[in-house]
Amino acid sequence: MFSRIDVNELTVENDRVMSALCVGFSIVGGAFEVLSAYLQQPLIKRIPYDFLWEVEDKTFDVNLLEDIYVKVCKLACNFNVNFADSCLLRSVSAVNRQKNMHKHELHPSSVAMSRVIISTPVEMVAHCICRTSIVKAKLLHLLIEMSPLHLSIFGKLFLSILNNNFRSNGILTEEFSSYALSDQDYMMLLPAALSLLNSAFVKFEKHFFQHFKTIPSFYSRMLLDGFMHWKSFVSEDIFQEEYSETFPSSSELFNLVDGSLLGKSIQMLRYHFFLLGDSVKLKKRLELFNSLFACSVTHGELIDCDAEMDFNSVNKSMNHINKVIAKISFCKLLLFPEDDKVLFMAKKTGEGLKETSLIPGSKKVDSVRMHFMNALVGAWQWMVKKLPLVPEHSTSILASNRDCQGLYRCSEVFILRNILQLTRKMHSYLIQLQSIPFVEQLMRSTLVHRFEDPNTLRIIRSILLLLSEGNFSRVLCLQMLLGHSQFGPMIHSISKPPVSEIGTFFRPMSSILRLLVIPHISSDMTDGKDDQEATEMCKKQLEILKLLRVLLQPGTNQSGFDSENDHGINLKELHLLLFSSYGATLSEIDLEINCLMNAIELIHSSGGSEYIKEMDYLWGTVATKVKKKHLLEHVASTDVMNDNEAVQEGRKNKYRENLPVDPKVCAATVLHFPYDRTAREHLSLNKSLTDNLMDMIEPCSLGAGKNLLYDPVFIMHFSIHSLSVGYIEPVEFTGLGLLAIAFVSMSSLDVGMRKLAYEVLSRFKISLEGCQKKKDVMRLRLLLMYIQNGIEEPWQRIPSVVALFAAEMSLILLDTLHEHYSTLNKLLMDSSRVNMKQIPLFHDFFHSNAVNYRAQRLWILRLVYAGLNLEDAWLYIRRSILETLMSFYVSPLSDVESKKIILQILKKSVQLHKTAHYLVERCSLFPWLSSILLTYCGVLLIDEKKCFSTELALVIEIVKVVISSNDITEWLQSCALEQLMLLTSHLFKLLVSGKKLINEYAAFVGPTLHIIISTLKLSHKRHMYQPHFTLSEEVLFQIYLAVSEDDIQRCGANAKFALEAILLSGPLDIFCMNQEQLSSFLMWATSNALNSKPRNAFQWQESGLHIPIVSREASHEESFTSKLLRWLTASIIHGKLSWNSNSSTSKVCARSNLRTLQSLMEYVAKEDKEGNKRSRDLEEMLAAQMIYLQQSLGINCSVLPSVVSALSLLLLSDDSKSTGSDFMHSFRTSTMTLCSKIRCPPELNPAWRWSFGQPWEDDSSELSELERIDELHACQSLLLTLGNALRGKPSDFQGLSLQDVDNSGVFNWETGILQTSLLN
Repeated sequence: MFSRIDVNELTVENDRVMSALCVGFSIVGGAFEVLSAYLQQPLIKRIPYDFLWEVEDKTFDVNLLEDIYVKVCKLACNFNVNFADSCLLRSVSAVNRQKNMHKHELHPSSVAMSRVIISTPVEMVAHCICRTSIVKAKLLHLLIEMSPLHLSIFGKLFLSILNNNFRSNGILTEEFSSYALSDQDYMMLLPAALSLLNSAFVKFEKHFFQHFKTIPSFYSRMLLDGFMHWKSFVSEDIFQEEYSETFPSSSELFNLVDGSLLGKSIQMLRYHFFLLGDSVKLKKRLELFNSLFACSVTHGELIDCDAEMDFNSVNKSMNHINKVIAKISFCKLLLFPEDDKVLFMAKKTGEGLKETSLIPGSKKVDSVRMHFMNALVGAWQWMVKKLPLVPEHSTSILASNRDCQGLYRCSEVFILRNILQLTRKMHSYLIQLQSIPFVEQLMRSTLVHRFEDPNTLRIIRSILLLLSEGNFSRVLCLQMLLGHSQFGPMIHSISKPPVSEIGTFFRPMSSILRLLVIPHISSDMTDGKDDQEATEMCKKQLEILKLLRVLLQPGTNQSGFDSENDHGINLKELHLLLFSSYGATLSEIDLEINCLMNAIELIHSSGGSEYIKEMDYLWGTVATKVKKKHLLEHVASTDVMNDNEAVQEGRKNKYRENLPVDPKVCAATVLHFPYDRTAREHLSLNKSLTDNLMDMIEPCSLGAGKNLLYDPVFIMHFSIHSLSVGYIEPVEFTGLGLLAIAFVSMSSLDVGMRKLAYEVLSRFKISLEGCQKKKDVMRLRLLLMYIQNGIEEPWQRIPSVVALFAAEMSLILLDTLHEHYSTLNKLLMDSSRVNMKQIPLFHDFFHSNAVNYRAQRLWILRLVYAGLNLEDAWLYIRRSILETLMSFYVSPLSDVESKKIILQILKKSVQLHKTAHYLVERCSLFPWLSSILLTYCGVLLIDEKKCFSTELALVIEIVKVVISSNDITEWLQSCALEQLMLLTSHLFKLLVSGKKLINEYAAFVGPTLHIIISTLKLSHKRHMYQPHFTLSEEVLFQIYLAVSEDDIQRCGANAKFALEAILLSGPLDIFCMNQEQLSSFLMWATSNALNSKPRNAFQWQESGLHIPIVSREASHEESFTSKLLRWLTASIIHGKLSWNSNSSTSKVCARSNLRTLQSLMEYVAKEDKEGNKRSRDLEEMLAAQMIYLQQSLGINCSVLPSVVSALSLLLLSDDSKSTGSDFMHSFRTSTMTLCSKIRCPPELNPAWRWSFGQPWEDDSSELSELERIDELHACQSLLLTLGNALRGKPSDFQGLSLQDVDNSGVFNWETGILQTSLLN
């Protein structure tokens, strides 16, 4: 229909034609949207709809869409009809959404569609500026975000308008001379102007300020005048955003706010305050702030109460929240101008950059800032009263709500975090105040409305912690917390570790090592889900305890709390409440309770453990029972004089009946002893300052890691008390595992822990001496003498494996039926002392020929595993324990269970520095593992037996741990990388061939790829003369196939690792690959590269609100997209040249002497004597892929000259058969002229080397700034020409052309900016 329309004869008055066009425009916009939605679907969901788009061959006629799009652009420019602009906005938005969403594999047609927008006629920029509207402004913003050329054209036009400079420097500026934009027009163009500033800062670097300061200066006058009348100004229709009624996630919420016109207005002011900060004096800033707030502080000052919260409309709620967040950001901009410095990272940006400060400490400034703080607090209080608590664990903020409460909940958290930020900024002022009313207001509202919200409690705790250094008294806050109706129930509800048999002594454990459960697969290879409700409750309880500790802790200028004077605070009752909820474990909650109890005793009784002694150290719910019984005894004692012995006997019986010790937990404590625990360890109050308040609280557990462990410090104090008062008999004490804990504590690095252990053993020995001479008592005496005689120094630390041996023996000696009883008993009878320099009974048990030899071997292997730690690595090395185990593993005598434990011992060994180096350098660990993998390859690939999967996972984990050590990798790199290369090759075979293994154990893929990547990185660091690890094209393609299976692709990290491995391998000869396979691979690689890139190269995060960073430093970390483009570029350049000439020395020298792209093209034409025998379809596919990647990077493309060179080699090397040869023939001269301005790609330099980390730089070919901008312009021009040629457009194509760009004068304008700056 559009092809039949003659634009020159069409008039707006022709209603019939205009009506038809309106329908056509609607169809075009809808087609783009539907097609974009189709291309975003997973491959399997696209198949049923392929027939609609005729894409059975994975492509469709994009040229048809492009012709229609360009035709609509021409109609819109000529007749200025609104429905044409709306059609274009829908089309560009659809392509933009499709370009920025790559959750699934890219469709080939997606690559072609992205070029449609680039062909937008240059007149569209002027059309969107002249008589602009909201639709035109949005269209312009999207267009310049997707096309750097259109952005530059917009910049030239826009600055000409601002500077009122309409000299004849381009045909497009003439129509603006008689048309003046209104303030509203400028406001609609603000997002485009902001994009221009972000781009210009990167492109022009230090020349940015002089030529672009007009933009923020102009907008600042308009915005500051408008913000003086905030309510009426932001209520204008132009600031009303249209949001869809779909509920955004919490992260999407702030992205939407940041992308609004009001959000971008604040960002524009940030530019102004940084570049021209001194122009806004203190008086002006305070005047602006006062215009926003009245003298009296009410919640309505910050939150527009006239616009009541509408929980049923996302659009209204989002606009309301947008205004609140913008107002807070503007106030911070006024009152804290020093914050803007962090937006512009430390970089010399030329003269004119001003630093501003409001002179902290000024009474006037402090007063105004306090007013702002009170306004924030008032707004937050009003919101928490209005809003119910939304569960934080919802995947979407409205997962459990049908209204918009979750949106306001996000803004509530945003306000509270800003209160915390202000507290930090005003810290020096606030700590001088005797009273801080807003803190008490926050505390009261939190306890009333957010008592069960751990995140709110965490922020309140951080605020109180910041203020703890000052004179502010926290007594009132403490009274409010303790007086809360739910405080007691919340503490009581803390989960206690289960006790299997309270008060039972008659079933002692017979072994600790039998309870040792060695994990076969690490936690990152298993999927475990904690109970969500229990986790949430745990977080609440932990935050309540941490808040209580902050309130109890005395500040710098405070002496603490006096229980007699601070009425209403009964510290003794609080201590009992905490002790009755204590589990005596190493969980975070129990450690917090322990610290609180210590703090209370320091406050009340100046040290000691009097409260705990009163309870006879009986913790948990038992403490409450004991307290009640003691009260009854006290009442009875006032009436009747009781016999003291009878009272003590009764107390002993009650003690034994309520003993809360669990032998299994004692055993776990012995097996997984916390060597980092110290006797005088206290949780640091200031540790909370290091918490990242932007992150969610990590779920806490009842135990340390997955094991529930007792706190050995408390347990040993408990043991000393129990033995001193004689409540537990020595044999009973041993059967509970308490003696075992004392033994293993002797191996602690902390001398305080060892002193406690020796004290326990001393008390235990005294108790033994008072017992009757029974056999079990005599055996325990022999055990004590056996250990005591081996100790040579006071408080000597004994090896952990020896300590664990003694702990295990203490229990076995009580069980005469135990299979190792006779052997251990004989050892005590024959030996008077333990040898601290060897593992007891290792060789006797490991090489045993007894009837129960297998049980003895497994027992000693468990002992070796459990007793291995860093401090005792010398013992394992000196006694050749590890070599013995490795030799036995490969012997015919080894069994499956022994092999698993040996691999676990090796895994634990490589986590220790000493043993890791010893195993790798002295024991040939990698060749040994390679031989094992070679065996597994045969078993798994032929029989696919499942029994070896555990050993395979352990081998991979061992390798992964070893190569994570910098010292070991340096040794491998210089001396023995061949060992790792051999092992990696075996892993690769499993990866690409073990389909069933991969399907059943998806977690195997990630670590294997990690090892391959590490090997390639080490290989890159080696010298040229050393062997290197390389992978062929077939091997890399097999890696792609292995991770692109549907059942594996669920793990996005695996795809990223696979792509990294492929890129690390360096450029490939892609012209030898099958075209269909290569196309499929490039689609997969592009999708994953785009998924891996940062969401925005110019972003930072402040209080949940995303603000753009405009520093070039932010883009120094290269994205995966850029790496992929560099890899593809190098592959094409090397591949094309290898086809056109041989690799003789003379040819290499000739190529290295080439200086420009023009000389390279002439060289290729001269050498290509046989003609072009390659597939043009392949080269066109590669060219399209490169253009798509380059468009995705925009101005951040670091290797644009090389990209253009590769494209030229693909499309211009043979004019007679090149794509769009008719089109290119007319531009032959101009094309060669452009090529003469572009340097020869550095990939031709003989010294060039592929680097995954960053592009290779040739220091010998540095360009001046003018040469650099000329080369950039030539690259952009040639890229545009090649893109048009790739589309096969005729010479009369009406889309963007090189002639249009030249006529616009934009390149001369950008060159003039640099020339002017250099002259100045």
